[in-house]
Amino acid sequence: MNDIVPRKSITSYATQAAGGIIGGIILMSLRDLRFLPALIVGAIIGLAGYGISRSRDDRTVGLIIGGAGILTIFAGIPILGGLAGFLMVVSGIGLIASGAVSLFRFFKGLRSRQ
Repeated sequence: MNDIVPRKSITSYATQAAGGIIGGIILMSLRDLRFLPALIVGAIIGLAGYGISRSRDDRTVGLIIGGAGILTIFAGIPILGGLAGFLMVVSGIGLIASGAVSLFRFFKGLRSRQ
């Protein structure tokens, strides 16, 4: 039976898909930054994640963004760069996969509304 998916769920899936895919691409591209740019960009991302995590609804998203900021800082440190870079690629692939699942749910929800 095809139940109609609520509009709020569909827009949530679209937002999660865009955030996951774009965030994964950005995370994978930040792994090659040198020390000072990695420190600055990582601090900005970490502070943005902290600001977002203060909201009860967005706590998980904020913690993920904060973790990405910390990984960006660690990727700029020569000794830790290899491990942090690897974790950034794995996390980026996970975000892209999560975004793809949300994109599938978005199109499935749109289809049920027709």
